[in-house]
Amino acid sequence: VAVEPQLFVVLEPRRGTDEIMVASEGSSDNVSAARWDGDVWTNITVITNRTVSAPNQEDFSIAWESLSGDAMVAWGATVTANYTKFNRTSLDWNSEGLIRDRGAVTSVAQITICSNPQTDQIGAIMGPDSAGDVIAAIWNGTDWEPELQAPGEEGGGEVIATKGVFCSWTNNTNVAL
Repeated sequence: VAVEPQLFVVLEPRRGTDEIMVASEGSSDNVSAARWDGDVWTNITVITNRTVSAPNQEDFSIAWESLSGDAMVAWGATVTANYTKFNRTSLDWNSEGLIRDRGAVTSVAQITICSNPQTDQIGAIMGPDSAGDVIAAIWNGTDWEPELQAPGEEGGGEVIATKGVFCSWTNNTNVAL
């Protein structure tokens, strides 16, 4: 974890295990992550090296793929929503990837990701951005599904500094809300 005051901390347990993934955002706006393996903190890394974009709000999230046991950390960075994955086989972090480029719209202010309890799918809700847009995306276990980015951009989101986007899956019907 970056050596600085941590402003936001998120912990996400892995179902059926003693593992916990933690991510935190410090005063310099860098996001760090570590894995509790049931005994000790391990796989500690600084995920982002950002200049201050929104240090006054939680703009990152964690989810575990239910089948593979890989973890994902997602965050907003200026006009993009990005992610990285922790690979349980190699016990290492993958390089950064893009969820969505928001283009000319400024600031992916908030992002929440959530795991499908039956598959490796992960849902993502991003926004509201500075124009009040909220969008959704689905990770299929390998890549982001562009055709599933419904409802598309919803222009009715209220721009607020507190967490305003949420994500959840039903237990048995593979429906993300």
